[in-house]
Amino acid sequence: MNNQTKSSISTLSGRFFDLLKPEDYDFCIEEIGEALSNICRYTGHVKKFYSVAEHSVLVSHIVPERLALAGLLHDSSEAFVGDVSSPLKKLLPDYRAIEDSIQLAIANHYKLVYPFPEEVHEADKRMYWRERIDVAPGPRDKLWHQDLAATRKVQASGMTPTMAKRYFLSRYKEITRGTKGDTIVSVKGTSKDPAREPHRPGPALAKVKAWA
Repeated sequence: MNNQTKSSISTLSGRFFDLLKPEDYDFCIEEIGEALSNICRYTGHVKKFYSVAEHSVLVSHIVPERLALAGLLHDSSEAFVGDVSSPLKKLLPDYRAIEDSIQLAIANHYKLVYPFPEEVHEADKRMYWRERIDVAPGPRDKLWHQDLAATRKVQASGMTPTMAKRYFLSRYKEITRGTKGDTIVSVKGTSKDPAREPHRPGPALAKVKAWA
């Protein structure tokens, strides 16, 4: 079922996504990656464009390997509702409920445990501090995640949307090794089986930087 409703948005694959019925949507990883690569974190208050897609890949490298896919998709609901700042989320309880239902639907689609394990949330918070150093400097933060320090495992570089999308999809293939049988729908509405697609490694810039 893919009818337009007053609570639906149009998506890159030429379909409608009902914000109130996310469980009815057939999610595809390419669409999620494309949308997240076009969304800038920190409501745009960054030194250079820094996407949710790049952030998600870096989080997937910080968490334990068994949680890599959860790390990659921990913000996947934002592909459909955008990246809203944490202070604003706290003022919008209805938004929080909608975002949570979408995240649950995506987690179920990819057979992930939801709510996500605490390790994923901790990695997200450590990445926040890393990003404040690398791409989103500002006045000293005295309220958020004061019990954690910046991760030293990765570095935020600020990729273009095109590079971030390639980075995200390459990481998905690396994690799943083509075993999930996910249907990828292109933005033109054609379908491709990722297991039959030749693997194209991400750009050199997309390499994770190991810190000494």
